[in-house]
Amino acid sequence: MTQDHADHYIEEAKTEKNHFIPWWKENKAKRALPAQIVKKIKQYHPDAITDCLQLAYASTTTYEIFNEQTNSYDPYTFFSDYTKEDGSWLWTLYLMEEPLAKQAMLALLKSYPHDELPINDWFQEIMATYEYSDRVRRGYVSLTKSHVDKIRKDSQSYLFIPFSQKFFRYIKAIYKRSELIKDRAVWAQLTYHFDSEKNDGYSASTYSHQTKHYLQRRSWRTLRQLGKSASPEYVEYATDLLLHYRSNDFRWVYDRDPDTNEYMRYCAGLHLWVLNHILYHHSEHITYKLGQTWKRIQKPRPFTAPFGDFTQEEAFPSLWKKRPDLLFRLLTESDVSLIQEFAAKNLWHHQQVFLKDLSDEKITQLVQSNDKIPNRLGLFLQLDRLKQESAVYFDQIEHYIFLSGNPDQHRNIYLYLQLRSNQWSTITRTQFAQKLLHRPFENTNRDVVEIIHQILAGPLFEILPLSVDFDLVKKWFSLYQACSRHWDKRYFLDIVTLLMPHLNPQREHIAGDQLLPFLRAENEPLRNATRQLLQTQFAALQLDERFLADLVTTSDIEEQTFAIQFLQDKILWLIPLAEHLLSLLWVRMLRSDIEKSIRQFIRDQILGDLLIHELNRIPLCKIVTLLESDDVENQTFAGKVLLQLELDATSFTPDELLRIAHNPIMALRQQSYHWIQKRSQDLEDSWWVNLAETDWDDTRDWALSYIEQYQHISNNILYGLLDTSRQDIQSFAFRLIEQHRDQLDMEQLMLRTSESPYLHVQAYALQLAVQITWNEAKLNRCLHFFRTLLLKVNQGRKAKQKTYQLLLQIGKQNEEMAQTVCHLLMEMSHSNSQHEFETVLHSLIQLSVQFPELADQFSLDMEDM
Repeated sequence: MTQDHADHYIEEAKTEKNHFIPWWKENKAKRALPAQIVKKIKQYHPDAITDCLQLAYASTTTYEIFNEQTNSYDPYTFFSDYTKEDGSWLWTLYLMEEPLAKQAMLALLKSYPHDELPINDWFQEIMATYEYSDRVRRGYVSLTKSHVDKIRKDSQSYLFIPFSQKFFRYIKAIYKRSELIKDRAVWAQLTYHFDSEKNDGYSASTYSHQTKHYLQRRSWRTLRQLGKSASPEYVEYATDLLLHYRSNDFRWVYDRDPDTNEYMRYCAGLHLWVLNHILYHHSEHITYKLGQTWKRIQKPRPFTAPFGDFTQEEAFPSLWKKRPDLLFRLLTESDVSLIQEFAAKNLWHHQQVFLKDLSDEKITQLVQSNDKIPNRLGLFLQLDRLKQESAVYFDQIEHYIFLSGNPDQHRNIYLYLQLRSNQWSTITRTQFAQKLLHRPFENTNRDVVEIIHQILAGPLFEILPLSVDFDLVKKWFSLYQACSRHWDKRYFLDIVTLLMPHLNPQREHIAGDQLLPFLRAENEPLRNATRQLLQTQFAALQLDERFLADLVTTSDIEEQTFAIQFLQDKILWLIPLAEHLLSLLWVRMLRSDIEKSIRQFIRDQILGDLLIHELNRIPLCKIVTLLESDDVENQTFAGKVLLQLELDATSFTPDELLRIAHNPIMALRQQSYHWIQKRSQDLEDSWWVNLAETDWDDTRDWALSYIEQYQHISNNILYGLLDTSRQDIQSFAFRLIEQHRDQLDMEQLMLRTSESPYLHVQAYALQLAVQITWNEAKLNRCLHFFRTLLLKVNQGRKAKQKTYQLLLQIGKQNEEMAQTVCHLLMEMSHSNSQHEFETVLHSLIQLSVQFPELADQFSLDMEDM
């Protein structure tokens, strides 16, 4: 091919391109609409729109009717003259000029929430035309879900014209034509769908992400061209588009504010490319990267409109300033907080004249809104129109606080008071605060209590000289106690915490026990506020011993720490109360019904440390009695107290000294020796014996050593030592007897020791018996002693033999004693062994030989043996 031919073909191609007209610009209808729909549209019949919706629905799903002849289900059609696979009827509908056709098109392109879908109503109408409702079924599988999923747009909305392969070619053509002919309503509807469609698994779209972004950029180009030409239509186009967005098009995000460290909730709509250009084209915290994606540079600040600095972030702000009516429409008709915020800020900062001219009805409309931003603007406008500090002004504020059930309205009135109450006088603020505190008893709603606390805790109210009596505090505290919802309780405690510093104990009687519930409340700020009141106003408060005892009767570590600190700081003030306080604490320390950890704290931290130098006020008998407690820790504590008090020996009774010397605490026993020495002249002989008779070796050794130093040993001490059950003490007594034999009446000692029940002492008495002179009286007194020895077995065998020998010697002294010995031996012979019987018999024979007068008696007794 020559160059001329090539140039010719190129020119033809250019000519053909220049003269090419896209099919959608030819304005030629495709497939005709069903005749009955066309007829109704031309007649402006109200059912025309419903028929269009049914036609669209029939294009995506199927109704079936049972055929009794074939015993199967046949498809049911709304219209006979349409093809389900062909969606070009949508293009035909858009080309129709009738107004009702435009309305039908908008109804088809609208997104519907599930509760607004008319599908179920249609199904009921079909069933009503048949005898049996079970002969009609919708779809092929399910009556409730499968058929609806075919028109689902996203998780919360539905489209009768899904962006599927069947319809998308004509949807795109309708979009381009609406752009060309400036059909703002349809263009805004389709632009919204292109911008808001998400890839969340619900969308039935068949076009790619690149196509979606192309359509978004094309929409923004249309708006940008209007804006650059300063056309008033820019605001109209943007308004129509913004009003299509709904809250479910955004993601709500919770994030922590780096400045306040508090969590805040805000809309995240970075995927809404066109919307972000309209609202944030000049923003510093939301920007777009490479013309494709939007990103957040910094987190948004909580919206405080209509106050604070205003930065114009939207595109073409000068055009918005010319249309306050459309801003007001966005504020009242949109349910998206970002759009409401945009409209409210612009109105407040640039449209004060417009706001001033708003009718009271429109302001009331704002106030009654369920959305916080329109409500906030309306509240400010309404209150600002009233005369400040007038009765009507405050009545309206109180209405918002006490009678409104809208939490957003509570937050808005709080913001209003934050920014307006600085214009009030101090007297006015004080009177208002007092009124807030007393009125809630008629309405204890949690939100009301929360807003009251927020107001009074604000910087302009917390410094007020509020007149608060304790009855008011108790009323608020009773509301907390009566509240059954745990999460709501803290709001009442916050009020009580706020009031506590305003109490004046110098003006009214406040007893210490009345403060205990506040000191032990679950709210830490309230506990701290009450402690501060107790620390600073303790002299004016009515604090008694029982309150102080209750203060330390706690197992909580934090409360224990405060109690110790408070008592330490006020130790001099406590002196007049010490005696009764110590008595109460001593009783609680020993009460078994009080938790062990509390008793330990009172004993170890309060009595045993903080107040130990005051324990001389406790009766000494109580301390000594505690030494014999079953609780080792109590014994140790009592010993510690006795050692710490540096008591004189005369402070104790002999019995108390004895109990101290027998105490398990070695240091206390050793201290008792010094006290005993100083009182030794006052102590009886029996007391010394009791002192020695102990399981503690050191006490016993010290007592015996002290006794051994005596120049003169009394019989009472010896008798007492011999009567003990301990052989070591008995042996010590034997040694003393030998050391002081020349001072002792040995016969009397023998008679005394013969009465002992202990074998060891009995054996020693037998030794002494050999050394004394006997007579009839002594023998009769010792008969029980001799019987005891003669009945001994095993260990007492040697003593028994010595007893036989001694009795024989005694009997040989005279006939009277011989007769007494014979009777004793004859008596014991019945219980003796064969060997012992022979010994008895031998002794009787010897005595009979020496005293023949006993022979007859002896012979008779022998017959009885």
